Amino acid sequence: IGSSAIHGGHFSGTWQAKYAIVHEAVHAWLDSRGLKILSIRSECAAYIAGVIYLRFAGKKIDGGWSDEFVRADEIINKYKLTAKLGTHLSSEDIRPLAKAVKKIYGHRWAARRWNYDGLD
Repeated sequence: IGSSAIHGGHFSGTWQAKYAIVHEAVHAWLDSRGLKILSIRSECAAYIAGVIYLRFAGKKIDGGWSDEFVRADEIINKYKLTAKLGTHLSSEDIRPLAKAVKKIYGHRWAARRWNYDGLD
């Protein structure tokens, strides 16, 4: 979905584009705070936020979705993330999602520090 959705691709104006904006906004927020976290944690946070958006947009995450969406949805359910603010998730809490994300990006990428500063 990514940048083509945001930059006027064929997803422009759709729920996919709106999901991508939420997902990428998490990365931008982390960047703006100067937080230097592992790439995998940044990506997990972005997937969780994006899936919360999808829920509020009326999308049901089920077996037809790819693994990273399903795992993010399971975390949202388990920790009731739509019902309470400020929940801290440990590395163990996000492990199933991190595993799914690593399948996409690879283990070497996941261990990198998130240090892109696109705000300068």
